[in-house]
Amino acid sequence: MVAEQELQRRLRALFGEELQDGLQLLAPGLLALESGADQVATGELVQELFRSAHSLKGAAHAAGVSEAVAICDRLESALAAVRDGAQAADSTLVTELLAEVDALTAVSTALQRGDSRPEPRPAAAPTMEPQADPPAVPAATGAAPPSWRVSAQSVHEVLSRAAEGLVAAQRVHGVLEQATRAAEQVELARTTARTALRDDALRRSAPGLDAALAEAVRAVTGLTRSVEAADRALHHTSSGVAEAAQRLRTQPFADACTSLDRAVRDVAASGGKSARLVIQGEEVDVDRGVIASLRDPLLHLVRNAVDHGLETAQARALAGKPEVGTVEVIARLEGSLLHVTVADDGRGLDLDRLREAALDRGVPVPADEMELPFVPGLSSRDEVTDVSGRGVGLDAARARIEQLGGSLTVSSEPGAGMQVDLRTPVTLAVLRVLLVRAGQQVVALPTSTVEGVREIDRQKLREVGGSAVLTLDGRSRRAVALSDALSFSGGGAGAVDGVRMGLVVPRGSDLVLVTDGLLDEREVAVQPVPERLAGAPGVLGVALLEGGLPAIVVNPVAVGRGAPPLAQPAARDDEARAPRVLIAEDTVTTRALERSILEAGGYSVAVAVDGLDAWEQLQRDGADLVVSDVDMPRMNGIELCRRIRASAQLRTLPVVLVTSLDAPEDRQRGMEAGADAYVVKGELQQGTLLDAVARLL
Repeated sequence: MVAEQELQRRLRALFGEELQDGLQLLAPGLLALESGADQVATGELVQELFRSAHSLKGAAHAAGVSEAVAICDRLESALAAVRDGAQAADSTLVTELLAEVDALTAVSTALQRGDSRPEPRPAAAPTMEPQADPPAVPAATGAAPPSWRVSAQSVHEVLSRAAEGLVAAQRVHGVLEQATRAAEQVELARTTARTALRDDALRRSAPGLDAALAEAVRAVTGLTRSVEAADRALHHTSSGVAEAAQRLRTQPFADACTSLDRAVRDVAASGGKSARLVIQGEEVDVDRGVIASLRDPLLHLVRNAVDHGLETAQARALAGKPEVGTVEVIARLEGSLLHVTVADDGRGLDLDRLREAALDRGVPVPADEMELPFVPGLSSRDEVTDVSGRGVGLDAARARIEQLGGSLTVSSEPGAGMQVDLRTPVTLAVLRVLLVRAGQQVVALPTSTVEGVREIDRQKLREVGGSAVLTLDGRSRRAVALSDALSFSGGGAGAVDGVRMGLVVPRGSDLVLVTDGLLDEREVAVQPVPERLAGAPGVLGVALLEGGLPAIVVNPVAVGRGAPPLAQPAARDDEARAPRVLIAEDTVTTRALERSILEAGGYSVAVAVDGLDAWEQLQRDGADLVVSDVDMPRMNGIELCRRIRASAQLRTLPVVLVTSLDAPEDRQRGMEAGADAYVVKGELQQGTLLDAVARLL
């Protein structure tokens, strides 16, 4: 009895694996069948789908999974009717068959959970009668290459050992470098000795010294050559083993896209739209772990592209676009990185709507407005559907990508569409990393998450809203100490006290990380996250360096996002600077008057021609105080004040509103927007402006 139960368990496990493989074919195949125009190709596809359903039915019979037997029988009968010309492969039939595939997916999920009696979801019955005796499956033409099923744990162990071999090869290379230096030192000692032995007395007192040194040089040189040969052989072997082991756990990128066709079809149909999906780079080989982690983010992004981005056919026609919208998923390799682009030709991001939603909810507006789509709970939709409206798509996708040690960035052009770029390591076992020091700890940052590194003077930092800010490449970035972000001691603020700072610029972020030293760039074998660090944001694992030194592998974007800002050290007397005041005024005469008053008061003054110009300057250069007119084109002073108060970096920035209106309701309107002071233009030359600015600074 026990043996029979064990046999049944093994049969069900094997069927579960076969079912997962079959599902990879059925859903995409049915979608291709619906859009097929080539009768010959359609006939071959129908036959392939029929064989798959027939094979799964036989396997389900053997495993005793009666629910799957019934589903596969209905699929088989429907496909036989299509093959024989009794049924058209139209959208109605494909929808019914996709429902059957959904039911099979439920059975597969239940089997993975270990349910003894998996219950499928109910599926719509096909319109044709089942065929009593399905025809025999034709024999396959051509022998398939042999294959074996290997447990994921075994593959992981092989890959881990191969990765450790790479690290060992790096250590041997370090020994080679030491041996080479030793040979150079012995040769130098021999040259020095030979020079000294020109003295007759010294030569007589040390007979044979030159010969001994020559023998030492030959010995060390021979040892160096042996180590060099071993280094080459070990590097060649370890690299080959690592590449072969990596192939054991790679899959084509196409496996991450199996559900995307269905998603585009269903979301477009529910929204009354027409859409098509274009996938490029399906043949790119990627780590199985990366493939598994990409499926949900790609599904989020594609569904959002159709639901939020693409317009209806009528709206697209009015905009001069093709009635059928396009969503593209493009994968390509960039060295050790996988770069995936998800793009649509829809309306683009509605940043104004997202900003209004943030202000309505009292959510701080990020300084970089391209971060608005990632704010949890924000959506450009007023209504909630099963696809959108809850504001979780992009935020969830980015979180999943960052767990891989990757990055996700968004770009958009109004009326032309939106593009999301994902970058992740190709493999999770061996990562190319940048080694830096944070306090007393060595930290490894995947190069997929790093835009660049810099070393700059401390004086480049400036204070905005109580935080240290740095302008790089024309963009203002908040400075965060990596040791503070990781709660390490011995670093952080101390890193800013030196003349030079080592900086890491994370990809797709408005941060810059201050390190306690930039060390090296190399490949490392990544081990699982230790228990003491489990659940820590951004921690991806641990890598062992030479001598067993551990390095924590982290995603700098994820750890830096929630880190406290780096406090700018108090300026020394020789570094004291005048407070910077930004004037936003569209009238040339008033702007010149305000500037002359403030400069006479000892302030450094910058000017903006309206509220939008001022907002852009604040994000780029910062300021200690803003003086703004109320009535201006593009963005008025009230809206500028609201944006400042909603910004995480600028919310404490003092704002003085200047206007020609002195009615109580106008003052109340300014105060409700968050202004700190209200000055009437007629009182500018009476010292009122200087008094207000001095009081706030």
